[in-house]
Amino acid sequence: VAQLMAERLLHLPVDVRESLKTMSCFGFKVCSGVLLKLVSAATLDQAVAMRIINLVNGEYSFAHDKIQEGSYNMMTEEEQSERHGTIGMALVSATGILNRNRLSSDDLVVIGQINRGRSQEYSADVRANIAALNLKASKTTIDHYDFLSAMAYAQEGLRFLEPDEDGWVNNYELCLGLNEIAAISCFGSAVPSNLEKMNAFLNPVFENAICVGDKMKCNFVSTRSLASAGKLDQATAICFKVLRELDEALPENADCITEEMIRGDISSAQAIVRGLTEESLMNAPHITNRRILWAIEIMATFAMFLTYPMLSPIYLKRYIKYLPLLSS
Repeated sequence: VAQLMAERLLHLPVDVRESLKTMSCFGFKVCSGVLLKLVSAATLDQAVAMRIINLVNGEYSFAHDKIQEGSYNMMTEEEQSERHGTIGMALVSATGILNRNRLSSDDLVVIGQINRGRSQEYSADVRANIAALNLKASKTTIDHYDFLSAMAYAQEGLRFLEPDEDGWVNNYELCLGLNEIAAISCFGSAVPSNLEKMNAFLNPVFENAICVGDKMKCNFVSTRSLASAGKLDQATAICFKVLRELDEALPENADCITEEMIRGDISSAQAIVRGLTEESLMNAPHITNRRILWAIEIMATFAMFLTYPMLSPIYLKRYIKYLPLLSS
């Protein structure tokens, strides 16, 4: 069947064949609005009249999956890659997605085309733009809890930055964002093989981040991953380290915690809570100080696997001392 389809396609007019090649790069079907940005309506009308493709509810689809396969295989692998890249870059220009923060499903299709054109050579500026698009795609898909797609987009974004040996210098925010979201996606997917390669994304952040705050998301991921794997001592060690960096150091040895220290912290915590009302907390503005936000998040994470009870009063006092700031 495939051979017969291929022979039939070879007898079509050249312009119709070229349109079918382009359409086949999207798979079995594609939104008409997208395809018409790339090929002429006349060639598609010819293909519809010949019952090679269908147009239903704003989508072009092949009449048979073997027609799609045959159309795609009229190109060599190199030509397929080049066609994907050409399609993607043409649609970037036509749709203006570089200037959008929120991406649609059609935008994700565009980025997918560029990523499949991986044999193409681009300038450093173009590669950085493509990496930025993949970062947007990662954020869009992770917002829908599609961790596997988010990780795939992040990896593609990093791949486009690979030729730049000074990537962390020239594209710091991109490298940081792509590695962060790849690590988060590895953890969120809960796939054992992904968890194992998570360090490949965490380590570059720990090695290249220029401030404590830029390491925080990866510290969260690392801590929770270790805790979920039952490695509580390692997870606790990270929490202690991060809290020291945030000037919120906790005693790391139970032997140095005295009864007087515990009583004092319980008394302080009670005094803080006593001065607050439910109304003041409900109407409080958001905290904007990033150091405080990270400290609260780390302490909340730390509480999930607190390893010795004597630290609880000290931890709780540190945690709730920020409550008055909410009503200030």
